[in-house]
Amino acid sequence: MSLSRRTVTKASIALLCAVSLSGCVNFGGAAKFKREVQLVVESAGTPAQLDVSSRNGKIDVFAGSHATFTGNTTDTIVIDAVIKARTQERADATQISAKTNAEGVLEVRTVWPDGRALNSEGTSYVINMAQCDGAKIHSSNGSLRAFGTSGMILLDSSNGSIRVEDHAGDVNADTSNGSVKLIRVSGRANADTSNGSIEIVLTPDNPGPLHADSSNGSVSITVGPAFVGTLKCNTSNGRVNPNISSSTDTTWNSLSKTSGALIIGNPEPVSIVKTSNSSITINVEND
Repeated sequence: MSLSRRTVTKASIALLCAVSLSGCVNFGGAAKFKREVQLVVESAGTPAQLDVSSRNGKIDVFAGSHATFTGNTTDTIVIDAVIKARTQERADATQISAKTNAEGVLEVRTVWPDGRALNSEGTSYVINMAQCDGAKIHSSNGSLRAFGTSGMILLDSSNGSIRVEDHAGDVNADTSNGSVKLIRVSGRANADTSNGSIEIVLTPDNPGPLHADSSNGSVSITVGPAFVGTLKCNTSNGRVNPNISSSTDTTWNSLSKTSGALIIGNPEPVSIVKTSNSSITINVEND
């Protein structure tokens, strides 16, 4: 892969402030400056694997038909970053690194002055790529989104929502505080959140299994005609709400208000669906 660096000229360093009678508002004891940077990586037409990590900022990845390229070929990876720093000097000195490691994975990182970020500093990323065949996406404080990706993707946020759409492969999504939505996933779908709702929608040809665990939020599961196995459901404070196509081969085992095991076709494998404080909705579609 080859790399070119572009620094966006418009408002490349701007003071972020809230409008008030006294002018700028101090956030956490320090005003914030930002700088916008764009990197363009030539992918040589091969599916790329991605490893992107940040703090105090969102990360969006758009691949395949979801990607948008302006003035670039579809063999490129375009990384747009917004760096937020406590001073203009730190914003100027902070760099975005995009390097391919020995395993062929494109690693995207923020390189802070003196090797560390100060309190409240962070980076947001928007990454457009022709193909993304596997990814690790992490933010210590921010939402994560991936659209049109493939392979195995791991998404992890300490404080933010997670959304994946049109993914061809397996997904592991974990956040400490936020909702998780995995929509039109063709492989295994695993979602965990300590405080938020979960929605999983498998593609019609996906046999499962899946895993959904929320400590405080509703859970909605939609599976199609190819799904096989047991959906083991449990909620401590809510209801289990089945919505099943009449032509589907299903059996409920020990169904009660708060728990039940739905067998679809065969009892194996077992998928776990649970929440501590809300309802569970199971949708089984036959088309």
